Amino acid sequence: IAIRRHDEYKAAGVAMLPVLRGVEFTKRQIVIYVACLLPLPFFLASLGTVFLIIATMLNISFLVASFTGFFVKDDIKWARMIFLISVNYIAILFIMMIVVTMPIFN
Repeated sequence: IAIRRHDEYKAAGVAMLPVLRGVEFTKRQIVIYVACLLPLPFFLASLGTVFLIIATMLNISFLVASFTGFFVKDDIKWARMIFLISVNYIAILFIMMIVVTMPIFN
């Protein structure tokens, strides 16, 4: 959101990362934080193999999408894509947590 609204945050004097450090630095931080999500499924291994595999695939997809930010020409379009991926990532992860704990999977 902060990349997409960079000019508005800057005009308002709101200290957001893209305003303070730039878009390229923000992209690097996104990749670092998404990479930190990679071990998450293994901490939740008690939810089962199905969850572990799907969550790991989601994490890898999210990381690949994050890396594409270094090669795109339109930062705003990429930022919109990353925002949508992050919202869907968390929704899918939480829905999977519910589904895999339903009695039919136990």
